[in-house]
Amino acid sequence: MTFRWGIIGTGFIAGEFVGGNRHVENSEIAGVASLNMELAKEFCNEYACGKPYPSAEELVLDDSIDGIYIATPNQFHYEYMKLALSHNKHVYCEKPITMKLDRLLEVKKMAEDKNLLLLEGLWTNFLPAFKEVKRLIDEDVIGHISLIESDFGFYSDYDEKSRLYNKKLGGGALLDVGVYVIAMATNFYKGYPSQITAISSMGPSGVDHKTSMILSYDKNEHANLTAAIDVETRQQLVLNGTKGRIILDEFWRAQSYDIQMYTGDTTKKHVECPFRGNGHEYIIESFIDTIHHGKYVNDIFPIQQSVLIQEIMKDVMEKVGLSY
Repeated sequence: MTFRWGIIGTGFIAGEFVGGNRHVENSEIAGVASLNMELAKEFCNEYACGKPYPSAEELVLDDSIDGIYIATPNQFHYEYMKLALSHNKHVYCEKPITMKLDRLLEVKKMAEDKNLLLLEGLWTNFLPAFKEVKRLIDEDVIGHISLIESDFGFYSDYDEKSRLYNKKLGGGALLDVGVYVIAMATNFYKGYPSQITAISSMGPSGVDHKTSMILSYDKNEHANLTAAIDVETRQQLVLNGTKGRIILDEFWRAQSYDIQMYTGDTTKKHVECPFRGNGHEYIIESFIDTIHHGKYVNDIFPIQQSVLIQEIMKDVMEKVGLSY
């Protein structure tokens, strides 16, 4: 049976979703909604997909739509998730899933009460390279991971009206890319950190341009994390174990990884893991498979992990004096 998607939002990431979906069997873009009907029409024409809808409300009322992909700016995620879930639609929402923890807990309960899948769009966890690295970690190839280093920074011109620097639009480094680096810690370390240290560089519009964090856990486990929107960084994930290390360059969209052991053959080995399409196909495929198997929590990225990430982000925001 073909899974029929409705998309809310017509920006760049919505186009990437459509591109990935072309590489997924039995998955169809059936409708696209925007606050501007003309934008919805243009999107459907440009990507040769679906039917334009004049509003999200009309889209979710369509009984032929199975699930909703929310690709709007951050501040709209919460209301559109509530709208979709209230009309019994499965929901895949772009990251960060919400700007506040209490809102995530609310929509999580809605999804659970209705037996609906709610998934945050952290596509990194679903990529072939990342899944292969997880397998190596589970098999203890590099030993116990005691230090995770992850940074995601990119340069953007300051514009207080842009989504990156506008506080009302959910701007700032922590919300935009901090979710990626925090997720890397929660992927490999269990539970809540025993200690969190954080520092931010705040801009004139009231959002963080850079935030650096150290998360400390039991068993001598540390995660050094940095998010930035005003400087280009390596965008690297390094998993340092007791036997060796694994490195993913541009980890958030990695198509390869390097592994190096400390003893024996210490030659750094490079492994390619290319995408089938543009990479978004893997999370879409997993979303649909979860539903087809009669499950409402995704095994690779369960909603409780999104809650843990939000709890950490809330703590970091309080430490640096950031609020939304």
